[in-house]
Amino acid sequence: MSRSAMIDFLPTRGWETVHQRFFRDRLLEHPGDRRRHEALKRSAAAAALEGTSSYNAAKTGFVQEIVDAARGRLGLQPVSVDHK
Repeated sequence: MSRSAMIDFLPTRGWETVHQRFFRDRLLEHPGDRRRHEALKRSAAAAALEGTSSYNAAKTGFVQEIVDAARGRLGLQPVSVDHK
């Protein structure tokens, strides 16, 4: 069975600065980034199936870029999004 959705449970404390929220909001507000993310996910999945790359590792740079920009707009320091 293939997965069609995923859910993350996050603490309410610190929600204003959690990187998953920044990333979600960016994709909701910017269709170009949403399309870019979709293409990257497809490419990452194909590479993972071929054994040439980890799915998460292939996406990390894009996610980091989005989160760093969002945090920077709020005057916050960058944080690593590589948690898996």
